Amino acid sequence: MVISIDVARVADWIKKGFEYFKPYKGEYKNFSINYEKGTAEMQFLVHVPSSIKNQFHSVVIPYNKDFVIKRMHSQSFSIITGAWYLDKDRWKLNTKNLPGDEKYYITLEGKIDPSFLDDLVWIQRSANRDSSEKYDKYWLRAVIKNVHSFQSLWSSLEIEDVNIGVDISIMKAIATSLPSELSDVSMKTVEFVKAGQGNDRNRLYAAWRDLYKVSKNSKIDYSHIIRVLNKISDARDFDRYLSTKPPFYLGPIRRIDQYAGYIPQKMSVEVITRLSLTEPKADGVLLFKKADYSKYVENELGLKKLKK
Repeated sequence: MVISIDVARVADWIKKGFEYFKPYKGEYKNFSINYEKGTAEMQFLVHVPSSIKNQFHSVVIPYNKDFVIKRMHSQSFSIITGAWYLDKDRWKLNTKNLPGDEKYYITLEGKIDPSFLDDLVWIQRSANRDSSEKYDKYWLRAVIKNVHSFQSLWSSLEIEDVNIGVDISIMKAIATSLPSELSDVSMKTVEFVKAGQGNDRNRLYAAWRDLYKVSKNSKIDYSHIIRVLNKISDARDFDRYLSTKPPFYLGPIRRIDQYAGYIPQKMSVEVITRLSLTEPKADGVLLFKKADYSKYVENELGLKKLKK
């Protein structure tokens, strides 16, 4: 049930699906794409008159690896079960299973190559940012390219789950709430872990010695702080300090750096929207409430007295 197409073959792929139904007065109807999953559906309206039903027991079209026939509907949109079946290298339609209608909707399904999606939709990756003491604003934009070419073919085009990835830096917001000695402990911990991944025993010992020194002299409950750092970079806590408005909504959020002993650097945020022929462009803003987030971090750490 999967296809793989590149940009150069997209037009041929659509045309190929249409050509099979051209003898039946096929018409382009609906084209729907799930951007995140990379799946696509094409719907055609075909004409199968009584003369064909009476003359032929089956309608045959060649099998093509680019798509499968997913379903068939009557004019009243009732699903016709068992109509199409795959016979070796051919799709066959059993005309005996057809109701009295003469026009039917046929839906083809496949999977679109990511290169085609990049060519279909232009996405601003939020490199531009407006910053103030309270907020960071990430500008969002997604646009269907060459929308007029689709308007001339399809009655409708829907592109669901268009994802604009935004990387939000949180290291500065966290670091301002931390005493300097914690940064020393955290950095020495990272050096110790990296040394442990290699074969240099002298480097490992030196890294352990440096970590021991800074940890021994520290009056901070280092393990408590690390637990808090993990908590404040958890998606369930972090999304409270993000906001956006339709046509965008927040998707999955994750911490980019995986090592729990290091001060979190960035959060990866997926911001989702949908595009169509009637709404080919989506503009918006993702707001990071960094001042509120910094206060939250400071309160969670409970380090106000230690910082003075």
